[in-house]
Amino acid sequence: MTLRLIFCWFVFAVLLSGCTRPTPTLEQELDALLQLLPGRYAGEAPDARSPEGASMAIFHKIVPIDAPQFGAKVFYYQLSRGSADGPALQQKIFVFDTASGRSANRMRAWVFAPGQADGNLESAPARVAALRPDELMSFPEACAFLWSRIGDTFEGVVSAENCGFRSRQFNQEIRPDMRYRVNADRFEWNETLYGEGRRVIATTDGSLIAFRE
Repeated sequence: MTLRLIFCWFVFAVLLSGCTRPTPTLEQELDALLQLLPGRYAGEAPDARSPEGASMAIFHKIVPIDAPQFGAKVFYYQLSRGSADGPALQQKIFVFDTASGRSANRMRAWVFAPGQADGNLESAPARVAALRPDELMSFPEACAFLWSRIGDTFEGVVSAENCGFRSRQFNQEIRPDMRYRVNADRFEWNETLYGEGRRVIATTDGSLIAFRE
């Protein structure tokens, strides 16, 4: 092999090593997501109470809480109107899977019934400690959000093809299509609930965008 050919192979190897980046591990991806997800976000949504189809201000709040009865990485989620601390329209507990042998970054959700708990639970550690998972609505494992990274954005998805559960509120089986997206600037929420015969029970009618405050 000539010196020139050896030199070319050396240059090619250096260029290749410079262009190849290690694939982030699930642990690294989860750490990055958990740093990014918490925050307060403000946006708008259609106001179901308005016959004219007006919009209302909505606010998302996602806060880490100490709730080992649910898991190691737990967050309180609150959807509100008026302000991030305003009247709660929806409250959830988000729990991330931290098992070392997991095949994906999963997030399960527990949901409060309307009026079941006062809002802003993150400011009341005693109330958080008193929560019991079996007191909240939970969902099958197949309904966990699967998170992946797309550029500077993390996307969590629940698919109606995989997830189904019996709803006491709607008295039928519900199959949800849900998508959360979060990055440094915004939080996006897209949700459609299908009932029997794939009839749409509720929908955000596209992505609702809220900007980080």
